[in-house]
Amino acid sequence: MNWLSLILSLSQEAAQASIGRILNALPEGILIAVFAWGLLRVLRKQNSGTRFAVWFLALLSVAALPLLTGFGGGQKQVLAGMPSAAASWGSMRPAISIPAGWGSVLFLAWAVGASLAMARLALGLWQLRGLRQSCTAIVKDELDPAVRKTIESIVSSDQSVTIASSEFVRVPAAVGFWKRTIILPGWALRELAPEDLNVILLHEFAHLRRGDDWTNLIQKIVRALFFFHPAVWWIDSRLSVEREMACDDAVLAQTANPHGYATCLVSLLERSLAHRVSQPLQEKRWSMAQAAVRRAHEASLRLAQILDHNRPMATRIWKPAVGMVSAFSLFCLMALPVAPQFVAVDRDSGPAYAASVPSHDFVAPAAA
Repeated sequence: MNWLSLILSLSQEAAQASIGRILNALPEGILIAVFAWGLLRVLRKQNSGTRFAVWFLALLSVAALPLLTGFGGGQKQVLAGMPSAAASWGSMRPAISIPAGWGSVLFLAWAVGASLAMARLALGLWQLRGLRQSCTAIVKDELDPAVRKTIESIVSSDQSVTIASSEFVRVPAAVGFWKRTIILPGWALRELAPEDLNVILLHEFAHLRRGDDWTNLIQKIVRALFFFHPAVWWIDSRLSVEREMACDDAVLAQTANPHGYATCLVSLLERSLAHRVSQPLQEKRWSMAQAAVRRAHEASLRLAQILDHNRPMATRIWKPAVGMVSAFSLFCLMALPVAPQFVAVDRDSGPAYAASVPSHDFVAPAAA
């Protein structure tokens, strides 16, 4: 019974310490996101690849804050070696104090929410595996010569990439990880003009070249674990747009035809929505409306950049911007142990473990 009590006590302490780390990292996580936003506001003329790199690094930094920094005894040791002014600043009373029992409840709520989100992500990956198995290879002889030339150029650049089609996708998709595949909807092969298929293939191949399959997976994992974090949701929305814009920049660097590309994007959006509406029994109408609004908003942002004559033409990442975000994130990681705690778990409010165990178990034997 004593061992059971010990295990329960240690589990409660671990849960309370973990929720303390997560909650205390919230302010600095929001601060990193605001810094990234402010930096990109100052550096307005940076390309989408640079903006994506800045936001992605900010996302990783926000996720690293509660994982790489401890509290409690480690904080006291750090404060002991600091000047008196810094030590007094770091030892300020927390803004919020929660009882130990509530700390355990909050940790349990987080664990349940994160588990459900990760299970949903795992289900999506399993469905992606089934989608890949449903694809059929494209017969190049049946395609327009211009489209065949584009496919041959993609395959010659990366022989691991295959081009396939499926009747179960409504928009073109680049499926990566270990089997890199560009999947085109069946209706796209039948209805879209050859020049539109060309730019679509170039756009999806740009996703694979940039490694967007892996960065998107990391992004979704962080969002699942930090489903409660406002900064993570803000960064997640920015990453989704900048990822597409970065691929748009790559296409325009090859085609140099912004008006034609914008027309293709509008046509693709209209046709994909038309095919989505034509199958009302497979999805709920509310989710269809949400997807339509989200895609229309994203498309409007992309079109504005595509048709902007003053947009940056370079596609390489501007490293100083990434360096500034890295430096600020590192500063936040180093400052978090000595910063005033936002939330403190009052462990004295709960029953102490020592009171539940006979005292003779902890008394040293008398000297002979």
